[in-house]
Amino acid sequence: MDKYADAFKVSSNEFLVEEFIESDDEVSVEVLCGKGFYKVITVTEKYLSPKPWFTEMGHVVPSHRYRDRSIINLAINACKSLGINRGVAHVEIKVKGKELYVIEAAARPGGDAIMDLIESSYGINPYMLHISMYIDNTQNNNYEFTPTQTSAIAFMKAPVGEIVDIKLPDIAGDPEIIRVNIFKKIGDKVGDPENWSHREGIVQFTFPGISVEKDYKHIEKSAKLSKEIFGYKESINE
Repeated sequence: MDKYADAFKVSSNEFLVEEFIESDDEVSVEVLCGKGFYKVITVTEKYLSPKPWFTEMGHVVPSHRYRDRSIINLAINACKSLGINRGVAHVEIKVKGKELYVIEAAARPGGDAIMDLIESSYGINPYMLHISMYIDNTQNNNYEFTPTQTSAIAFMKAPVGEIVDIKLPDIAGDPEIIRVNIFKKIGDKVGDPENWSHREGIVQFTFPGISVEKDYKHIEKSAKLSKEIFGYKESINE
C-alpha cells in the first residue's frame, strides 16, 4: 500500500477485510444500462495467476458461460441495486460451483482490452454504445448481441529475474495471433505476478467458433511466445 497509495489516492493504513472465496474461476459481465432497461453484452472468462495474488493473466470473450442466466441476472441486479442506469457497466463475479459472488461493480466499461475483444467477437463497438447511452439513456433499441468468433488476450510473463535480451517474434504464419505488444525493455527486473504492473506484454488472439468449456489455448501460446521473446538472468541479484 505504501507503493500504490499515492497513485490511486487511497489510504495506506485503512483496510477493508473480506471473506476469502476459495475459487480460481472468475468472470466479468458487461451490462448495457439505460433508464428502465438492462442488457448483458457478454460474459468474459478471466484467467488468474496462482495464489496469493489472483492477478488477471488472460481473458476470453465470450466465456463458455455467456448464456448462464444466473450470472446474467446477478450482474443486472447488481447494476439495478446501485442505480447504474447509463452506459456500459462492468461487473466482476467469482464462481464457486453454483455459488456466485459479486466482487466488483463499476459504472464504466471493462479494461484490459475487453472492449477490443467484444468488438472482434461481436462486430459492435461497445464504446459507441457507452457514449450513446450517456447522450440519451432512454433509448432502447431491443439490442441483441451475438458472437461470431472467440477473441482472447493473454498477458506475457517472463521468468523472475532480469531481462537481458528481447527477440521480436515472427507471428506472420499464425492467423490466430492478432497482435503482440511488449511492455518491458532490456535491463528491467521481472517479479512474481502480483498485480497489473507485473506483465511483460500482451498477445491478442481470435479463434473460430465459440468456446463450450474453459480453454487455455491462449495462455499456452502466450507462454510459448514469452520463452521465445525474453532472455533473462535467473536471479535479480546477479
